[in-house]
Amino acid sequence: MTSGPATIVATWLLSRAVSFPSSKVMKRSVATADTAVSRLSARTMNDPRLYRLIFLAALFSTGHHIDHLIRGNAVGWSVTPEVNGFTASLVIYPLILTGLALYRAGRVGPDFWIAVSGGGALFVGAVHFGPLAIEPPPAIVDHYDSPILGWFAFAWLIVLIGVLVVSSVYEARLWWRARRAGSSPSTPGAEASDSAAKA
Repeated sequence: MTSGPATIVATWLLSRAVSFPSSKVMKRSVATADTAVSRLSARTMNDPRLYRLIFLAALFSTGHHIDHLIRGNAVGWSVTPEVNGFTASLVIYPLILTGLALYRAGRVGPDFWIAVSGGGALFVGAVHFGPLAIEPPPAIVDHYDSPILGWFAFAWLIVLIGVLVVSSVYEARLWWRARRAGSSPSTPGAEASDSAAKA
């Protein structure tokens, strides 16, 4: 059978009738996916809960450093000439301020805060607990005249570690959600395009 002009035109019309709606659906699904990703990314970059957790961790960290100053043991530079764990832990404040500025500008995401919170929890836990602890619980509790104050300071430390752990878990969830939204093709628009392509 010869392909005359009518056959060529009919073939072209049929191909346009099938492919045009499908390409329209594809464009719409890509736009929907891009919008969803950008909205999730904006929410991730300006998450009010994340800000609250960061400020809460900074508050408990400040309280723990004040506890060091009140007890007068295990302090270092900038209070004494000695450089020690206390000195290293002061890095957290410029790190938080820099991180907040970069996070607000969209230069860092939840993965940065996972490193800060998770690293902070590991550092504080290692300094105060375990066989290599340089400041075990008795160094906190026994350095207060009042046992109530000693146990309060120790409870404050436990809550600080808890806040850091909870923060890192929440930050990991934000990071994972943003990553899945950025790489997952299983959005409603994508499913519509798949079904249109099959039809």
